[in-house]
Amino acid sequence: LLRQTIYFFGEIFLSIFTFAIPALMSFSMMAFSKKKQGFADYMLGLRDVDSSSNKVYFSLDEITIEHLKKENGGVDFTHKEEF
Repeated sequence: LLRQTIYFFGEIFLSIFTFAIPALMSFSMMAFSKKKQGFADYMLGLRDVDSSSNKVYFSLDEITIEHLKKENGGVDFTHKEEF
């Protein structure tokens, strides 16, 4: 909520009256900074996380289970009939 408030009042609203200087400043921060943060993200210390290339774990239990599956080769639940 705070991020959107800063974005709306700090960039959009002030850009109407100041010839888009805050918007240009924010876009240039996104284009040329190392962390690619806009003004509102920079002020609040927020970072974007790209979760498309890595698996995101939500708890320590998920990490432990994933590690055990890799270590033991996983559990095979298929039923093999022997005659």
